[in-house]
Amino acid sequence: MSARVITCGICFNVLDHPLTFDCQHSFCTGCVRRQLSENGSNGFQCPLCATSHTEVHLHNLAQYADHEAEVYVEILARGTSNPPKCQWCETTESSRNFMTRCPLRGHEEYRAEFFCSQCRQVCCAYCLQVGPHRDHLHVTVAVAAAEARQQLSRDMESLLEVKHRLEQQAAEMNRVSLLYSDTYDAVENMVTERFEAFKQQLMQRELEVRRTLTNLRDSGDAALTASRRQYLDKLNSVNETLLQFHTIQNGGTDDEVLKRHSQFGKCLNTDLPAVTGSGFKVVSLGEMTLTSLDIGLDLQTIEHNHPTLSRLNRSGRLSAASNMSMNGGGSVSPFAGNTLSTPLRLTFPVDDDVEATVLAEGVRLRCVASGGGDTQIGVRSKEMFQTLLDQFPEDRGVVSWQVRLDSISDTFIGVVEKTSQSSQVPEGFYWKAACADVVDGRIGRYTPAVRRLPVCRNGDRIRFLYDGVQGTLRIVVNGSDDRGVVVADLHPRIAACFVFYPGESLTILF
Repeated sequence: MSARVITCGICFNVLDHPLTFDCQHSFCTGCVRRQLSENGSNGFQCPLCATSHTEVHLHNLAQYADHEAEVYVEILARGTSNPPKCQWCETTESSRNFMTRCPLRGHEEYRAEFFCSQCRQVCCAYCLQVGPHRDHLHVTVAVAAAEARQQLSRDMESLLEVKHRLEQQAAEMNRVSLLYSDTYDAVENMVTERFEAFKQQLMQRELEVRRTLTNLRDSGDAALTASRRQYLDKLNSVNETLLQFHTIQNGGTDDEVLKRHSQFGKCLNTDLPAVTGSGFKVVSLGEMTLTSLDIGLDLQTIEHNHPTLSRLNRSGRLSAASNMSMNGGGSVSPFAGNTLSTPLRLTFPVDDDVEATVLAEGVRLRCVASGGGDTQIGVRSKEMFQTLLDQFPEDRGVVSWQVRLDSISDTFIGVVEKTSQSSQVPEGFYWKAACADVVDGRIGRYTPAVRRLPVCRNGDRIRFLYDGVQGTLRIVVNGSDDRGVVVADLHPRIAACFVFYPGESLTILF
């Protein structure tokens, strides 16, 4: 039986119930089962050559069992692989004194009874007398074997140390491989979420621009239609008068001439709106910029110093940086208190209890409470602030959102903790903006600015700004009335929220 690999390419231990695939690579059955279970039994990809075996599943592993490899491992373990045979008596019985023929051509009739210490080869007596090992130091094969057996235990210890070190390195490689796969999936998901959010912003901005364009078209159509009717009425009157003048000029009575001539002044009045202009145009090209997105791979394969090998250090870094500018959108603008206003990153779910209407300036949420009664309905953003801080580093640690109060009296607005226990009432900061000194919830540390919050009216705009670096929540009313930090020591595992009654509504502004 020819020499073959007896080590699993996954766990790097001796093959246990080996499976061999079409790519001729072998693995333990248990290792393959674990990998298939992790992949949902969607085929097996060879970690040594990356060949995809889509036909391999948990239920058909038996057909890939390599019994020949299993027998080979057992033979090696028992020490009965290719048992030595005495070249003189041809017996295979276990003995330490098997004799072989001299390997040198022409010396085959002599026994290889000696071991040349200088050449580290077995030889015969004739080799020592007149052959290539003449005058070399030598001992008998038995003596050389006895010395080798004494050294064997020390060699075994060294070999076990090497094996242990290799197993540690292999375990580290498996750890890095798992991290390699997991981080790829994580980065891929982050890229997907990042660009989905950008697409959503583009869609919102496009909707806003198109609604503005439609409103301009509607108002322009109405103005042109009204002007056209006025011009039609005036010109119709002028044409009618001209025809009448032509008639009476050639034969009209004195009474008709005087009557028509008295109406002449009205026809000369051209007090109509002048229609001028050059049509639609883009007044200002806004810029929506997708900041650079760098993707890096930290992976090194290092070959240690070896007499015949130089140090190899390979590392890769992929730079997928891109700057994309598109028409529309807005840029970061300063607010009071050196606070930054960032693009709207939040989205809010709707259901049978909440009615959503997309407007040019934002999305109006109206509580309808399908269950009836005066039940409060709570809505919180899908995104947690911690996620937004990680996904949008260009926002410099700020999460910002603005609402317009359309029809509220008992609505609470603020932030809420995200908890995995649905039965638990989450903590948060809840402000009833239409009432004086009504704040509920326990989260972070309330500042004295809470007691100075104004009583807001319908139509007011309220901007919330969360600073993830400082852990603070700031409120700005109607664009310039900075009420300062109302909550400090506020962790980022929170979401924006609204709690309102049926009939109440507010608009989340773009």
